[in-house]
Amino acid sequence: MFKFILAILIGIASATVLDLNKDSFYSVVNGDADVLVELVYSYAPWCGHCKNFESTYNSIDEAFDYTNKLKIAKIDVSFELLNYDVIEIFQLAIKLFKKDSEIVDYKDRRDFDNIINFINQQVGIKPMVEESNVIELDGGNYQSLTDGKTTLIEFYVPWCKHCKAVEPIYTELSKIFKYEDNCQIAKLNVDNKDNKEIVDQFNVSGYPTFNLVKNEEKHIYNKARTLDHFLKFLNEHCKTDRDLNGELGDKAGVNHEYNAIIVRFLRSNNQQRLEIIETLNEISDKVYLRVMSKIISDGVDYLSAESNRLNNLLATNLRQEQKDKFKIKSNILTHFGTLLAADHHQHSEL
Repeated sequence: MFKFILAILIGIASATVLDLNKDSFYSVVNGDADVLVELVYSYAPWCGHCKNFESTYNSIDEAFDYTNKLKIAKIDVSFELLNYDVIEIFQLAIKLFKKDSEIVDYKDRRDFDNIINFINQQVGIKPMVEESNVIELDGGNYQSLTDGKTTLIEFYVPWCKHCKAVEPIYTELSKIFKYEDNCQIAKLNVDNKDNKEIVDQFNVSGYPTFNLVKNEEKHIYNKARTLDHFLKFLNEHCKTDRDLNGELGDKAGVNHEYNAIIVRFLRSNNQQRLEIIETLNEISDKVYLRVMSKIISDGVDYLSAESNRLNNLLATNLRQEQKDKFKIKSNILTHFGTLLAADHHQHSEL
């Protein structure tokens, strides 16, 4: 799904939608730019459809504000002015007046993504946007995309002001967890009738509603809709350690359930260590197993030597995926070292 990165990112709408009238209409649509026009009958102040659509239309205008090849406009239509019999009272229509004189009716859903795609297909102009990492769920993909993963789902409707207000925060949250394979951020449109069966499973009654799905478990999110609260909630349920910048903390990758096995491994000689690894079913983490194998071949001095090497690499400019990989291994090495030191200290006091 597209996410625009202009004024909406800071919660400020600065729309410059052209407000056409009888005198300006023809000069604009017959000019040297393509023009998308919202055609409504008395859009202000009493047209409910127009009011609901206004913020979406302003967002579309902001997404194309960088180019002079496309204008976004609206007009209060009267039959005397335009003679468009398709316009009915209280109903909204959108038409694209192309600079080659062709007029194309927009007939799809009146939402940001579909209108953006329509413009791109018709005139080849793309908005100033960035790809969002929020997954768009629906009745067709819900099961396959959520199976085996921890998924935070926003149940939203396109016209909801509170949903629009939280959207930049939700998008930022999805960036933080972009590289977490088993933790994902998603949304589901409640207005889409194809999604009704899923919506009914969660008893959604207000918008937005946030639910976390983990295997067959469902957890309602009822904290504040702020980035730090969302982050804390997901770190807890996904067993991750991300900060507000998307960086991994010192707990990432460390599993304390392995402590007893690691201590037994560290206390053993190499022959015993090999036997432990060969019969090991409790540890499936490949990083742990690689560290244990290197201790057998290089001794416990490997822990500090490899930690120093990784810390030097982490100080350089790395891709986020590589940085995460090195940080997790560094954390695990540090954890092995901590357990080793604690065990030595305990034995020295005996």
